[in-house]
Amino acid sequence: MGGPPIGRERPTGSGLGLASRRPLFFRDPPAEGDARVDPRPSRRYAVVKALRHFGVFAGLKYPNDAVYQDRKIAGILSEGVYRRETYHVIIGIGVNTNVDLDRLPPDVQPTATTLKREVNLFVANDEFLDYLLNQIDDLYSRYRNTRIEFLIKDYRGQCTTIGKRVTATTSKGSITGRAYDIAPNGALIIMDDGNAKHEFVEGSLKIVP
Repeated sequence: MGGPPIGRERPTGSGLGLASRRPLFFRDPPAEGDARVDPRPSRRYAVVKALRHFGVFAGLKYPNDAVYQDRKIAGILSEGVYRRETYHVIIGIGVNTNVDLDRLPPDVQPTATTLKREVNLFVANDEFLDYLLNQIDDLYSRYRNTRIEFLIKDYRGQCTTIGKRVTATTSKGSITGRAYDIAPNGALIIMDDGNAKHEFVEGSLKIVP
């Protein structure tokens, strides 16, 4: 498969994990005119596309989870850093594939789900992984050759957080308001009760009544 170099753990057992020891590794160019742009949303979108291919119509809960009917089915963590003029991203992905829900920790069970539970079929981890990596490769190519606003539009369409009331907590404090949009740099735009807009990228985000 062409594109970025990828390291991965061989899938075993009832769950699928990438980057547990050897991370996915990308060398992403900054978007023209915006050095802050975050390419990582496109990686999260690849996980959703793979889940949908195998029968689960998942969406994205900002910033790091894939969810189905408000239950978490996958998690995506990433870290990016500039080295000279190159933007490096390390990504870790975990997917609940064939695990029985009652084998998850009791405090997790009410808010989690698995491929096995939703499609009532055994999904081979190798098959899921191959499809996922192909999607990542395709989106990496699109990222290098497509204007960022089109990629953000794709991500926005899959983000289940938009429109919901949230509380975002960062080192600077907390903001409560409505998740309004995704910014061109990948940040979640939150409109507070005074109609002021704030960009949220990292920290704690909770959906509230």
